[in-house]
Amino acid sequence: MSRRFRRFSVAPAVLIALALFYVGPKLQAAESRAPLDDAVAVWNMADLKDSAGKNSALTLHGAVAVGVKLPGKKGARGGDGLVAKFDGGFLEAGHGADQELDLGPRTMSVYLRARDPSGQWKGPLITRQSGPAKPVYRIVGSDASTGMILGANLATDGNNSLLQMRVPTDLVDATAWHDIVLRCDGAKVQLFVDGQWQDEDFLVGNIIQDAKAPTLIGGDGGFHGLIDTVAIWNRALSPDEIDTLSGGKEVVAARRAELQQKLAVPMQYYRPHHPDWNVGDCLPMFHDGMYHFLHLADKKHHGSKNGLGAHQWADVATTDLVHWDYRGLVVPITEQWEGSICTGSMSVHDGTYYAFYATRKADRSGEYLSLATSRDGIHFTKTQPNPFAGPVPPYVKGPFRDPNVFRDESTGLYHMLVTARLEKYSLAGRGDCLAHLVSRDLRSWDLKPDPFYIPGYTGAPECPDHFRWNDWYYLISSNHITARYRMSRNPLGPWTRPKNDMLGGPMEGVSKTAAYKDNRRIAAAWVGKDGWGGNAVFREVAQAADGTLSTRYPTELIPPTGDRADLTFQAITPGATGDGQHVEIHAADGQVVAALGKLPHNARITMKVTPQPGASYFSIGVRGTGDYAAGNEFRFSPRIEKVELCEPLSPPRFANEMRTLEGVEGLDKPFTVDIVLKNDLIDICIDNRRTMLTRTPELQGDRLFLSGHHADVRFDSIEVRPLK
Repeated sequence: MSRRFRRFSVAPAVLIALALFYVGPKLQAAESRAPLDDAVAVWNMADLKDSAGKNSALTLHGAVAVGVKLPGKKGARGGDGLVAKFDGGFLEAGHGADQELDLGPRTMSVYLRARDPSGQWKGPLITRQSGPAKPVYRIVGSDASTGMILGANLATDGNNSLLQMRVPTDLVDATAWHDIVLRCDGAKVQLFVDGQWQDEDFLVGNIIQDAKAPTLIGGDGGFHGLIDTVAIWNRALSPDEIDTLSGGKEVVAARRAELQQKLAVPMQYYRPHHPDWNVGDCLPMFHDGMYHFLHLADKKHHGSKNGLGAHQWADVATTDLVHWDYRGLVVPITEQWEGSICTGSMSVHDGTYYAFYATRKADRSGEYLSLATSRDGIHFTKTQPNPFAGPVPPYVKGPFRDPNVFRDESTGLYHMLVTARLEKYSLAGRGDCLAHLVSRDLRSWDLKPDPFYIPGYTGAPECPDHFRWNDWYYLISSNHITARYRMSRNPLGPWTRPKNDMLGGPMEGVSKTAAYKDNRRIAAAWVGKDGWGGNAVFREVAQAADGTLSTRYPTELIPPTGDRADLTFQAITPGATGDGQHVEIHAADGQVVAALGKLPHNARITMKVTPQPGASYFSIGVRGTGDYAAGNEFRFSPRIEKVELCEPLSPPRFANEMRTLEGVEGLDKPFTVDIVLKNDLIDICIDNRRTMLTRTPELQGDRLFLSGHHADVRFDSIEVRPLK
């Protein structure tokens, strides 16, 4: 028996306006009217009048003056050169004689132009709230000393907490004039500064409407500075209108180019500049000479939209793994019912890009399959019906996500693998599987009666990845974020488990791969930072003659370094000899330790390790202090083929599987070690064939410890270089 899902068609493309770095807004088409023409209220600060004609006259409280003339009209918008100066007072707008300051149920915009000559930005700029803890919306200075210069909030009747947006201090000139826009389009609320997207959050329900809440400019008197124009709309501004309010399209484009250049960073260990944003699940793709680092843009570690995630697809593309093009959001949230745009897969057929993904519904009714298509790989249209399929028996209602699509060249059929769960399975708690759908045209799909793969362990086989490489077929899926692979000579199996089935390290979240030039494959994953999502990590996948896979650093993505560090040698115990480049350890019994001093905090460390026969275990400790009381220790155990990252005082059989590599063959023979230290990330590549990235407490020690326990071992060609 098969289950046929309803046929769906592709709708016309809708262009997406992208803003700063990789998370940009999808804004409605520009309209011909001037931005202020239909504003609910406009205060130009020449006097207390509302120029929109809604009788929303301002009331002055305390030390604030309007009609203050700027020298040479500097900083003014509109040409009048008159502003309001706040020295501890504020202006009250009330609600207007016609109650016209009420916002739309789901849409609104607020604009103001402001400056704090001191660069401190303390206190509210504009608020509407019925009490200190009950805001409808607000734009506030965040005190530049905190690392954030501006913030904004919006209250809804469906979000569990206030929607929050923040602006990092180093992205704006703290003492300059700034055009600030808070914009809500019904699906998300966004904060712009000088025409640049800075942050966004996601709506559930309607904007709180409080008829008793006054609108205050200058807040409760905490702001000290200048405000030129303030305007309020009950609709969402368009991209062109935001540009116009921010100095014009050419000015905004120049600012954007300058900031994008400033924010360009090496992609290995990449994380968005904004502290609230992370890299989530990765779904790389290679097409027409270009590697696309598609990934989920995550805010608040899966906590956005009442815990639904509110993820969106972002793309950073490259043709050489060195120079990257930040393309922004390609599949964003555009409707309030979309709780999250979940993981999936991208492929190209007959010149059309197909982005298959799962939509987690905001009403928590489950996960469903969706599709967006594009002709250029940047501007995508969500097809109708949306979603086009969901779980049906024999699968439970709920999990139905991570669609991965591949084509069987021998039959011409397209196959889709979907993370799902069987309603009934012979083993308790082990019915998680990959559902199997097939299609001939990528539009009409048949659900096969049997799952494609049942791993037989607890937890879902998430984010599947299926590909062919040199006459081998591979199936990757992740269990509790750790990616594991199976092999076959046939595209549909049966599947063989290799001795070491882990792809990369255990903390490299849901690793997926894509082809690259010259028959290479590059994997992408994430390593968590204080929760779900964090930094990106890239691996080059290598294929052995027997088809088994291993991982190493992609040469192009190794972080740049400076001059070689001059290390000082010290024997901590008898039995250690050497210098800053060569160390020998003779530990017939007990432990022998040597230290190399002046280790840079962020550095790349390379060396060759030669153990003698019968070695129990030996170690490389980084960021160590004192007599090896503290540090991060890589412990190599040849007899049990294991490498662990632990503390120096950990017992001989340390047990933390998330910081352990098992089945590491060849530790009893000479091998190379390559370690990268970057902030709280520690990455290791062993013999150019096994990798493990971990996140650890960022210790401040500057000693490199080399040791052996019941082992004779030599460390040669030691080289340490600081990261640039």
